[in-house]
Amino acid sequence: MSQALKNKNIKVVNANNDVETGISKLKSFFKNDIVHVDRRCKNLIKELESYRYERGRSTSKNQSEMPVKKDDHACDALRYSITNFDPFRKPTVCKGGQW
Repeated sequence: MSQALKNKNIKVVNANNDVETGISKLKSFFKNDIVHVDRRCKNLIKELESYRYERGRSTSKNQSEMPVKKDDHACDALRYSITNFDPFRKPTVCKGGQW
């Protein structure tokens, strides 16, 4: 799929699907008022409020913190959308189909 997009001059970057890194970045964005959720995003708000980690998980910093994989599609979409987002990077502008 990515080659087909590249053939059409669409910029493609490899995804970083690491859950812990994405959650950590998203927590930081919320804490620093970089990301805001509109009150009309009712499903996302519902999922964020019900987001939970596995029961009995270790509180050790070295232990993996994996969320329960249930009713989390909107949360995953939000996490994917900010994975490569850098609020301090100058925006890239497409000029005439060329990046």
